[in-house]
Amino acid sequence: MGNDALVDKIAIEQLIHRYNRLTDEEDFEGWASCFAPDGVFHGAYEDFRAHADLDKFAEHARALIAKMPNLRHFVTNIECEVNGDTASVQSYLLMTSTSPSGESSIVMVGRSEDELVKIDGNWLFSSRTTRLDGADAAGDRS
Repeated sequence: MGNDALVDKIAIEQLIHRYNRLTDEEDFEGWASCFAPDGVFHGAYEDFRAHADLDKFAEHARALIAKMPNLRHFVTNIECEVNGDTASVQSYLLMTSTSPSGESSIVMVGRSEDELVKIDGNWLFSSRTTRLDGADAAGDRS
């Protein structure tokens, strides 16, 4: 693997980590900045055009966060295949919530399937799909 491929893979991993941090911080404009102009987020239960549906996504995310205080996203097992200015990525996802009393619990487990595009030297999601383990039939996208 050459230096360019390593640089791309590190940049892609940083994008994934930034995306999760911005989501946890409820920085939804920052969240949208992780997507290409026509990027789409296929959530576990609903789809959003990252830029055009930003307000709708923010409302959806705030409703979830209200039920799961101090939500934190953790990502692992990142596998990345770069092909020029596009990339495909798969990773595992774990979300925790910590109550005001300090009790933490795992609230969601699943995986992300991503398609990325490099625009002006920056990697962005063109499509991000979340698949939750054990999702009910209405939310099952596997």
